[in-house]
Amino acid sequence: MNAGVRACLLVAALGAALALGPACAGQPHSKEKSMSSEDEEVTSSASRVGRPSPRPISFEGKRYEQIKNGERLGLGQRTGLMAIVDEASNTRVGAIKVYDYPREEGLESDAGDVFFVTMELDAGKREIVVESERRERFAYRIDDGSVRKLP
Repeated sequence: MNAGVRACLLVAALGAALALGPACAGQPHSKEKSMSSEDEEVTSSASRVGRPSPRPISFEGKRYEQIKNGERLGLGQRTGLMAIVDEASNTRVGAIKVYDYPREEGLESDAGDVFFVTMELDAGKREIVVESERRERFAYRIDDGSVRKLP
């Protein structure tokens, strides 16, 4: 008898089979698809109920959206990044580092992630204002690509 079957039988014997039924029945663990452009799969974590997912912003033929796993894309950090997507071709044309994401040693990979909470367009200033989960605010200037921290 393999270890997986043995573990499922033990769970059933302890009366927890109802709570873990799909896992013991050979069903795959539930996964949710992210709404980010890289379409990565993310499994749920006990440390986070769900990550914030502000709506992408469309402006002058471009879509601006949060990148949820920049490491997978070779961008050097997981979060704090925004993609610029050409809407006509649905092709990413740029990636902006909105804020640094310093990883704390000893934490599991997603426990310290800091995602965007909001993204708002100020068309008059031609800026996108991003607020992080740490309540820090940043302004991305569309015309020159610069980012500054707001007070």
